[in-house]
Amino acid sequence: MNFKWNTSFLLVVLIIPQLLSAQGKIWIKAPQMPLNEFKAHIKTLDSSHISYSQNQLQQKRAQAKFFQLKNQLLKAQEFYLSGEGIKAIEAFQKITQLAFKADWDEEDRRIILYSFLRMAQNEKDPEKRKALLLSAGDFASFPINSRNYPDHRLFPPPLIEELNLLQEKTNNFSLDWEATFPDHEIILINGRQMQKDKKTNLPQALYRVTALSSSHQPWSQSLNLSELITQTIKTQSLTKGSCENLQIRNEEQINLQILPFSDCPPSVILRFKKNQASIQESVQIKKARFSNIPPWLIVGAGVVTLSIIISLNQNKKNKKGDYVY
Repeated sequence: MNFKWNTSFLLVVLIIPQLLSAQGKIWIKAPQMPLNEFKAHIKTLDSSHISYSQNQLQQKRAQAKFFQLKNQLLKAQEFYLSGEGIKAIEAFQKITQLAFKADWDEEDRRIILYSFLRMAQNEKDPEKRKALLLSAGDFASFPINSRNYPDHRLFPPPLIEELNLLQEKTNNFSLDWEATFPDHEIILINGRQMQKDKKTNLPQALYRVTALSSSHQPWSQSLNLSELITQTIKTQSLTKGSCENLQIRNEEQINLQILPFSDCPPSVILRFKKNQASIQESVQIKKARFSNIPPWLIVGAGVVTLSIIISLNQNKKNKKGDYVY
């Protein structure tokens, strides 16, 4: 027992640090640092180094794989191909019910979209079929046609045409990601990564929205587009302290590190001290200039000033004698 425990302990002590070192560093961005400067620094490092937002994205993708959508699809397909329609629909439905449970990668999104369309294909009620097609289009968040959706050949052309007509009639809203998520650089809609620097047109629907940042806490929520479009989402900074002395607020991983900002703005205290030093220097300069004046010049100036004062007083007395009372 002791031997096994000691062996396990040695594995933890020896192997885990090597794995961590192989992973490199996960870099946090100082809030004051421009994002393009931060990305440029990351690119200069080797591939074992990664930004905090990219590391978060990798974790989100890994968490989604725990649902094993691919295995669930294989079971649903077996039922479908063997003619067990009811069991097949139930299996496809279980997949679609997970649509907003994770931030899916491209493969998993195709599985969910495929499941929505299979359910719509086998739905006899026109209104229910229409609802399923709308759900498929909303989840995809892009036009489902021969150019954008390679799997369209797996379904009857009339079904895809009906979906296209529904999508054409849907009103879209334009989202400005920069305005909605000013502190986050990676935006996911149902797992699909958006281009943050470009506005996106989306239909009014329910979406899973996730925002990841290298300087602020991640944000994730399932909500209607009408709720999201009116908000500006801000989360707590990953760091604390002044620009000159930043610290990680909650260091849950030992390989986290802050990328320092090389151009910290002066704080109020530093600016005050600088102003004080400038005032003192000015006073000293004036004193130095005064001390350099020769003594004879100071005495001479004093004598001239005194004679002027006496002369002015004498003039006043002479003028008083001319007054008539």
